[in-house]
Amino acid sequence: MKNLILTGLTIGLTCMMSYAQKYDEMKTTWEIETTHPFTETGLSEKKEIVHGSNEKKYTMVSAVDGKVKWSKKFKEIDEQIGKVDLQIPMYESNAVFLFDKKAGKDQMVVVDMETGTKLWSTNKYQGIDDPDEVIYIA
Repeated sequence: MKNLILTGLTIGLTCMMSYAQKYDEMKTTWEIETTHPFTETGLSEKKEIVHGSNEKKYTMVSAVDGKVKWSKKFKEIDEQIGKVDLQIPMYESNAVFLFDKKAGKDQMVVVDMETGTKLWSTNKYQGIDDPDEVIYIA
């Protein structure tokens, strides 16, 4: 399996919306090599985090210095999830919702965004396919 190199750039999302900048004009502020490829990624400028995952593993990185805050296989977070089909970061609540969809036996696990620790899990919510279907009040 190839490792992925994640590069932090000094340009923020708000700046990117205002104007386009050529890649070679952006300054690299940090660069790390991850232990797994990312198929899903996200960024919160307010929380200063970058996260990436695939269906087996999740990694949270500081956007300030590129240090890995935590990186775990989903099985390490909760033994009932082997793969994750839907991931919903809730930045305001400092939580990540992970869904292992198992044809009528879906498992949902909620993880602390800062530590990667499981907060709680349930199999009561079935068939959730869209992040807009989830509202979390912490």
